Amino acid sequence: MRSVLFTVGMALLAPLACTKPAPSTGARDAAVDTGARPPAVPDARADAVADAGHDAPRDVAPPPPPPKLYKTVVHTGDSMVGGGLCKALAPRFKAEGTKFVRDVWESASISAFDDSDRIPTLMKRYDPDLVLLTLGANDVFNDHPEYMAKHIESIVKKVGHRDCVWIGPPLWKGDKGLVAVIRQHAAPCRFYDSQHLVLARAGDGIHPTEKGGEVWAAAFWPFLKREVDAGP
Repeated sequence: MRSVLFTVGMALLAPLACTKPAPSTGARDAAVDTGARPPAVPDARADAVADAGHDAPRDVAPPPPPPKLYKTVVHTGDSMVGGGLCKALAPRFKAEGTKFVRDVWESASISAFDDSDRIPTLMKRYDPDLVLLTLGANDVFNDHPEYMAKHIESIVKKVGHRDCVWIGPPLWKGDKGLVAVIRQHAAPCRFYDSQHLVLARAGDGIHPTEKGGEVWAAAFWPFLKREVDAGP
């Protein structure tokens, strides 16, 4: 009887021993089989460097130097100095603490100025740090303005190593090329071109009135501050 029961039990267990377990379909196994990886974590250090680059201060240009304050200015030249221009410029310089010297030679030409000792005398007497030259009105109708080139260069040389502006004549009936010659030969003095200014004139139709001089000075002053006071 025991033999029969043993035989029957072994017969029942045999199919179970030969059966393979079914593959697992759980979520855990799925993650392993697909080779999935966790999402990347942003690099906080890289972000910090990028942000620092945006916040870093950019190069800022240095502020412009303050305008020069001259000790003494000599304004010399022909009769164009003696009218409204000089009268309008004087208070502007005096407001900056500058001594303003006015010197007028009526009917003077460029060559006469050069042939005289006027410039050397003024430089020695006042030792200015700025010289304004208003010359050329008596030469605008010269048929050979090119002859003035050597005299212009000589006058500028006599001014020496000082700030200097040659203020061109305010033309009333055009010229024969003199303004261009002054422009070409006035260096190292700066040249201010007055030929296109619209100015009120006196009865002779040539010399500016005081009102005309105020307009002339108002136009010249920004040029002086921009081109001369600011340096080379």
